[in-house]
Amino acid sequence: MVMSIGLLGQKIGMTSLYDEKGRLCPVTVIAAGDNVLLRRLTEQNQGY
Repeated sequence: MVMSIGLLGQKIGMTSLYDEKGRLCPVTVIAAGDNVLLRRLTEQNQGY
């Protein structure tokens, strides 16, 4: 089985979210349909 790395989608825009410490973080909103999520990268499991 061959797996690709990446995500196909269309950028919708930008917004901001607050993290657990109350800091405002910029995020990109992407419309991604018909994709399979294999892994979610987080600071806890990736170190960044």
